[in-house]
Amino acid sequence: MIDWYPDLPPKILSAGHEVGLHCQIHRRLTDINEIEKDFKASAEWRKKYNVQGYRAPMINTVEGVYPLLEKYNFTYSSSVYAPSGNVIQKGKISEVPVSTFPLLSKPKKISAPRNMNLSLVIRGEFPYGSSMMSGLFPKTVFNIIEKELKAGLSPVIFLHPYEIISPQNFYKKNSP
Repeated sequence: MIDWYPDLPPKILSAGHEVGLHCQIHRRLTDINEIEKDFKASAEWRKKYNVQGYRAPMINTVEGVYPLLEKYNFTYSSSVYAPSGNVIQKGKISEVPVSTFPLLSKPKKISAPRNMNLSLVIRGEFPYGSSMMSGLFPKTVFNIIEKELKAGLSPVIFLHPYEIISPQNFYKKNSP
């Protein structure tokens, strides 16, 4: 995105938000050497925009990512799924999970990495923080978000730009 829309990060920062790293080139990223290449390739712009957060592509990561996150000066990751209200400490890295809603019972122990898979779904975790779920089940997701907020929780959700902006507007560059 930075290469395509270099004017976007300053706009994000000036609106009071932060810029994070999802990946330099979007692909399944679970090989430590590939992850490190990605971190090196993004080093200049991460420093320029004071990037602190990381979200693994496809919310799928590996244990070895946490020492690399420390090495490359990240402070947190949001690369696993778990019920709202959980933060998992991995060395100096805080793992802030994308929200799931436990339909049956809340898991007793949460650890990272923790990828969404069939086993979690069978045990009753609905990954409502995933943009795919808000697209497939918008009313259900909005009801869960409302319930979680009323319970004093802070749901962690993600949306891709193309999910909230029409495609014809997404690719237009704004001229000054």
